[in-house]
Amino acid sequence: MSLGEPHAEVDKSGNGCTAYDVTINTSFFNKMENNQFLKEFFVTIALEGLSEKYKMDVSNQEWRILRNRKFMGSISEQTIRTKSKPIIQEMESSHIKEKTSDVLQPSVSQSSAIVPEFTIIAEPSLSHPERLLAKICLPKMVSARSLELDLGEDRIVLQGQPNLYHLDIFVPYSIIPEESKAQFHRATKILTVLMPIQHPLQLP
Repeated sequence: MSLGEPHAEVDKSGNGCTAYDVTINTSFFNKMENNQFLKEFFVTIALEGLSEKYKMDVSNQEWRILRNRKFMGSISEQTIRTKSKPIIQEMESSHIKEKTSDVLQPSVSQSSAIVPEFTIIAEPSLSHPERLLAKICLPKMVSARSLELDLGEDRIVLQGQPNLYHLDIFVPYSIIPEESKAQFHRATKILTVLMPIQHPLQLP
């Protein structure tokens, strides 16, 4: 499931409203069409996803499926991730200069493994940066083959095997996981993750 950005539309009464496009797999959609339980389950999950992503309270909102209208306004193009775990490239020797920019301090989840030291920098230092640069210190790692990195739209999950490191953090921007790149420097033991940021939708 992919949750699109909000866009302003007009309902049948001529009143302004906000629409969100939700994209799902065609096979699941066809199965859901004739199954009321699956349909209600999907709508509930979609509303929870929108509530989490856009910080909205939809707990008391009523919903209905329109018979003669499939969508509001025009359907915008969405990019759906096909690879959940980006490939981590190993680097023998290189150096990435840190730039003066905004430093983010996301919350860290609890884990029995060690939470590694890290910094996340927004580049450039503007109202809405173009990318995030994460540097994660992993002094006990020998190679990238023992690392598992998973990127969501606003989440970074890193696991260092066997149960050495665990990092689970949220970032206050929507990143593009399929365009992100990761490199592990074997000499410095630093994992660098470069994550492009989605541009915010400009509403009228």
